[in-house]
Amino acid sequence: MNSSKSLVHVDLSYNNLNSSIFQWLSSTHTNLVYLDLSGNNFTGVVGWLEAINMLPKLSNLILSGCNLPPPIMSSVSVMNSSKSLVRVDLYDNNLDSSIFQWLSGTHTNLVELDLSWNNLNGSSIPDDFGNMSSLASLYLSGSRLKGGIPNSFAKLCRLRVLYLGNNSLSGQLSDIIDILSKCAQNTLEYLDISDNHGIMGSVPENIGQMSKLEAIDFGGNSLEGVISEIHFSKLFRLYYLDLSSSSLVLNFRFDWVPPFQLDTITLRSCKMGPSFPKWLQTQKSVSSLDIYDNGITDTIPSWLWDFSHGLYFMDLSQNQIRGTIGNLRSEFPPKLNELESLDLSKNQINGKIPTSLSWIASLGKLNLSENNLFGKIPIGTQLQSFDYAYDGNRLLCGAPLPRTCPEEEKGPRQSVLVNQDSQGVLITQGHYISMGLGFAVGFWGVCGTLLLNKSCRYTYFNFLTFLNDWLHVKAAIICQRMLNR
Repeated sequence: MNSSKSLVHVDLSYNNLNSSIFQWLSSTHTNLVYLDLSGNNFTGVVGWLEAINMLPKLSNLILSGCNLPPPIMSSVSVMNSSKSLVRVDLYDNNLDSSIFQWLSGTHTNLVELDLSWNNLNGSSIPDDFGNMSSLASLYLSGSRLKGGIPNSFAKLCRLRVLYLGNNSLSGQLSDIIDILSKCAQNTLEYLDISDNHGIMGSVPENIGQMSKLEAIDFGGNSLEGVISEIHFSKLFRLYYLDLSSSSLVLNFRFDWVPPFQLDTITLRSCKMGPSFPKWLQTQKSVSSLDIYDNGITDTIPSWLWDFSHGLYFMDLSQNQIRGTIGNLRSEFPPKLNELESLDLSKNQINGKIPTSLSWIASLGKLNLSENNLFGKIPIGTQLQSFDYAYDGNRLLCGAPLPRTCPEEEKGPRQSVLVNQDSQGVLITQGHYISMGLGFAVGFWGVCGTLLLNKSCRYTYFNFLTFLNDWLHVKAAIICQRMLNR
């Protein structure tokens, strides 16, 4: 390059840079378009935002995870802020709400903005966001925001991604959906307002008109009311659904077939009803299923184990599920060879633990506690490593539990179980006795005849003598032929 000013793309992420990098860039690289300094520690740096303002052509600014302090706004000229910025990523810093002042002067072409996991200290979301007409992705999760979303969000006609989770937002969910459906109804794809706790009310039916929604995360709020198939009537692209930790009642028609295929289903503490819903059977691509505390009193249907491609997480705990873990021992669970976590605790499941459960090499977490399981825990590396997985099952025995199984305590004259899955075959003392008797009868049947019958004895030994002579002659002929060659 002939001049340092011709440098347009700089990526110095995850190095041990100090604050001088900002002065160097702003004084010698004014044509810079792309700047990524992520993962460097700029704690206490002064003047970083002033340096950014000296880069008039900058379109991509990425300073995530830098421990940046709040800017001193009295020394920052908002009017001279760059109007070329398209993407601003300030994720995971120590910024406060003063950053909003700077952003109000950079909104013209901004498409993506990430201020998540900062210290916005209970500030409300400013109306200025509504003036960012090009904004497509807005990330404000985990930033201590309060209040509701401003009415100006109704102007965001290109909004595709909105993450507002892990804040202290409040208000009625229906108001939030009404604002977003004004202009973003046909563009919004990802909506996350999880873990705000102050958001309450029912899920409005008009959410079903947002036909491009792919992910809905309403978990960790104070929602109530009834969810029916009307709420999902046009959500053909939906693959992620989280309604957890609410009081929602799921009331779908028995024969309802969803228009979507879900990858992640999280319905913790919802009220699904006493039976496993039929619509769940239509979902063939599930990787994570969490229906903890749903009031289910049904038995586990065989089709539940057919989530065969990529299922890694399943939590059915804190229900009143009856019956056994699996009806088909030989088929459970080879289809689940990617399963990493299985929780069936605090139910009323009985029967034995399927031996084939030990075949899942990827299983890293198992909880079968507080059930009515009995019998010996199958031998397998994983199953013996889960120390608390079997608590509350009084009739279970074998490692890792301190209870020895009855068949292991019996003496040598009593039956010994050799294989849990060998159709109940037992090796007993009588079995050994019959083997001995068979050998004795065979042996003395031959030897006794020779000893007691003289003519048979002569005939038998004459036969052996003839056989010996014949073999000797044959061996001599073969040796002579080989020598003559």
